[in-house]
Amino acid sequence: MKITELIWFDDIIEKLGSKHNVKQDEVEEVLASHPQFRFVEKGIVLTRMYTQLLGKLMPAGI
Repeated sequence: MKITELIWFDDIIEKLGSKHNVKQDEVEEVLASHPQFRFVEKGIVLTRMYTQLLGKLMPAGI
């Protein structure tokens, strides 16, 4: 899967932080490191698809 653009919805950014303890820049870092993707489900809003993203972050300070 090739991603050329990210569209950040406010509710998704909030959910990433509150439910998953993940920051927006951490998501972008994982995306830049050729992660694995897994389709989860179509969203309630028909234009959204929910995808699980698996990758590694660099340790802090490196």
